[in-house]
Amino acid sequence: MASSLKHEVYHYGTDSILQRLGIWHLDTTVNQISISKYWVIYIHGGVWRDPLISYDTFIPTIDRLLSPEKASSSPSSVTAFASIDYRLSPHPDFPQDPSTTPPKEYRNAFHPDHIHDVWSALRFLQTRYGFGGNYVLVGHSAGAALALQLLMGSVALKGAAAPTDVELPAAIVGMEGVYDLKGLMGRFGPGYGDLFRGAFGGEENWDEVSPMKFKGGFGCKLVALGWSTEDELIDEAEIDGMAKVLERDGVKTLVLKDLKGTHDGTYKDGRPFADVILRTLEELGH
Repeated sequence: MASSLKHEVYHYGTDSILQRLGIWHLDTTVNQISISKYWVIYIHGGVWRDPLISYDTFIPTIDRLLSPEKASSSPSSVTAFASIDYRLSPHPDFPQDPSTTPPKEYRNAFHPDHIHDVWSALRFLQTRYGFGGNYVLVGHSAGAALALQLLMGSVALKGAAAPTDVELPAAIVGMEGVYDLKGLMGRFGPGYGDLFRGAFGGEENWDEVSPMKFKGGFGCKLVALGWSTEDELIDEAEIDGMAKVLERDGVKTLVLKDLKGTHDGTYKDGRPFADVILRTLEELGH
């Protein structure tokens, strides 16, 4: 269980209290580089704005990966787990007064702040632990979009150059991801647009941050896309569309659409996430 592991929390930035990450160590020799083991690093969802969803929502997945029925597969190929928090955009249900809220607690992030924080967190981890590209990056919902935005380079950074000192992951796992903002709004209605505008502004900005609309090459060897048939917020078309784009670019793509649980229920239970992560690690071992 995660509670039995050595747990540490670090801040990778100084602008916000949300520029933090949690680490759970499996391997006592974690400071030694091992080419045969992977870090599993998580980016949570929450539509870029939900303050109730944080790095510790990865704990149920860690618990499932360490459970007796999974443990024979996971610890042999994983050296540590990490989970990233990042600056959030304003949320109408959790208003803040800028005149009374400490600057480091004020949630006013706007694209590309969120993806800059992911790059910074990965730089911190790779610099401290030296694992390079030996990691699987897992993202849920908006976190899946952030994971794939790494592969979009400067396009997802509003033209700024992508960091050259951060190695990209060996594989990405996108769980119930947000991949096409306009497409989702078109299928689910204008309410989805309200979710996206706080982070990205008007619709004219959405294609450049949508992984499904990316025109370049993703440059990743393996991407796994997971989806539950019970997901009430992301539909099957979102997964199929992203898979088609990845396959077009020659990315080996695993599509797992037989998961169980609601959109948030999957990470709260942890089993669907654990299953897809283990399948991805198995594929990396081939």
